Amino acid sequence: MSESAAPGRPRGITPGRRLAWGLVAVFALALAANWVYPDDHLIQQRVSEVQGHLALVCLGLTLAARPLERRIPGLLRERRTLGLQAFAFSVMHTWSTIVHVLGGSLDGMFFLPLDMQLGVMLGVVALMVMVPLALTSNDLAVRLMKGAWKGLHLSVFFVAALAVLHTLGTGVHYVLVARTPLTISATLVLLGCVLWVWRLRQSN
Repeated sequence: MSESAAPGRPRGITPGRRLAWGLVAVFALALAANWVYPDDHLIQQRVSEVQGHLALVCLGLTLAARPLERRIPGLLRERRTLGLQAFAFSVMHTWSTIVHVLGGSLDGMFFLPLDMQLGVMLGVVALMVMVPLALTSNDLAVRLMKGAWKGLHLSVFFVAALAVLHTLGTGVHYVLVARTPLTISATLVLLGCVLWVWRLRQSN
């Protein structure tokens, strides 16, 4: 989901690589959490929300890798890995949500309030847009697609905006209750960060 690593960047175990590896370990823990009290749907619903927010963290790091490179050396080289982790967390979150929130079928979405139905649909669209980004996150795709590759991967900003709106629409339950002022404020901050990174990249 990002350009291949630029030459001349520091090699070895950089802080950026440690962060990426740490998120791989977190992914393994999040995956294992699906088998902790698997029949307790309330616990698994909270696990699903945590998985979704981990996807947002990876997506945010992917978008902000360039401006954060000075503070976290090596992060830019890990941008592709972070993008793929965002996709992996999103798939895990989607699967957990279908099983433990929607009763095993997307038809369960139609029993939700209308605002939450819209939020779920935005998440589905975001995941669908992420699929071609994940499939083309390799050097072969970069060589074959040439200039079209960069145009395709700029849609990651569209994905980020959809993901933020999805979060706002479905709410966060493990803090207090859905759509609390804290949740809305945090989501607006995330949206502001997406717009800030977009403007920063446009100016470069």
